[in-house]
Amino acid sequence: MPVKFVFIPIMIQCRCPKCSALFQIKAGQFGQAITCNTCSHSWVLDTDCIARYSLPKVVTIYIEDAGGSRIPNKPFCVEYNHPVLFAETDQHGTALVTEEMIRCGLSDFISRDGIMDHICDDPSCQRYLHISVDSKRESVDLSDQREEIEIKIVVT
Repeated sequence: MPVKFVFIPIMIQCRCPKCSALFQIKAGQFGQAITCNTCSHSWVLDTDCIARYSLPKVVTIYIEDAGGSRIPNKPFCVEYNHPVLFAETDQHGTALVTEEMIRCGLSDFISRDGIMDHICDDPSCQRYLHISVDSKRESVDLSDQREEIEIKIVVT
């Protein structure tokens, strides 16, 4: 019996250059005219329209125990496609992580890695910022384009 192959098109998330709406398109549509379903703007799809996500200017992290008390000097990891920052909370169980700190961690990762001298070719990999404490991991969806984010992580 012959093997039957099913073609599944690769979908890419794009952003309308006029209204910034996000939507999925087939990867094979590059170079073709696209019309936004939100604002009806038409343009030729190129790599500039692939959705890119912005890091927040400041992420405030609160780490608490099950009783709601903040945990001082608690180590955590920030991941943006790769682990980029290892830090700990202050004496009040709080930490501030800035966009500059994340970008610095990214450049350190790239220079340490050597052979993989890129962050990621797939921009959807950069959609989430992950904060890990012990085995607990919280994720922030960066598609909302927020300047400041607060995250509370409860460690049990």
